[in-house]
Amino acid sequence: MDKLKISDVSSNPIDELVKENVIDSELTSNVVIIPDKTYSEKDSVVWTFPEGTEDFYDYLNKHVHLLGAVDIAEGNTGELQQHNDLLELATIVISTPAISILINVVSSYIYDYLKIKKKPADKVDVKLKIVKKGKTKTTELEFNGTAEDFEKIMGSINDKDYD
Repeated sequence: MDKLKISDVSSNPIDELVKENVIDSELTSNVVIIPDKTYSEKDSVVWTFPEGTEDFYDYLNKHVHLLGAVDIAEGNTGELQQHNDLLELATIVISTPAISILINVVSSYIYDYLKIKKKPADKVDVKLKIVKKGKTKTTELEFNGTAEDFEKIMGSINDKDYD
């Protein structure tokens, strides 16, 4: 399963956004979409969301009722556009135990995206990072693979493993 990388992380990424003055204060929703740290041509730090994040945010807001409100870390950010068959989804920080619900909603989003774009699941790559804030540790799950593999691999995630 080299398409899924799981690692324990030492800090909450939302704290880094506050520290770096990207957002004014810590967001407390159970599900938060955050920008990624990238670098400009001049090696300065730029915080960006992938292209299509607004649609992704709207979709999550409509479909994750059981997890509570979805928030987005808007602030000193931009949008990074990709021009290929890569569906890069914004990083999600989740603090509720029900990570499997979030994964099911993301799977549905990918399915709907493929249907609208009329693309085969084995030809579109998906990139997604989920940061799970548990009771005792914070875990990062990073998926890089085809849309076809997403549901198979991510569907095996067990909530109990990430408390």
